[in-house]
Amino acid sequence: MPQSHNPLTPVSPGAKKRGRETGRISGNRLDSLQSVTSRAFNDKGESEMSLSELLKRVNTNLMSGEPLFEDTEFREGLDELEARNKVMVIAESDLVVQIM
Repeated sequence: MPQSHNPLTPVSPGAKKRGRETGRISGNRLDSLQSVTSRAFNDKGESEMSLSELLKRVNTNLMSGEPLFEDTEFREGLDELEARNKVMVIAESDLVVQIM
């Protein structure tokens, strides 16, 4: 009988990548998020901003007709970008820092 994944159990980085491709956030959406996140930081001219400001800027910079990121998908995408060393999310202060 297959075991269900316990969210408190650590997941290996390889399993996270496989999870991305099987459901949490699609590769195309993640690529889009990475692109518009980079643009949002460049437009602001700073390397950090709040989660809420980044989400607003990301959704403003999406291509016409592309669905807006909702909070859950946005945070899942940030988790993946953090795993790629593109951003660092500082939960205690609600900040996202761009990593060069």
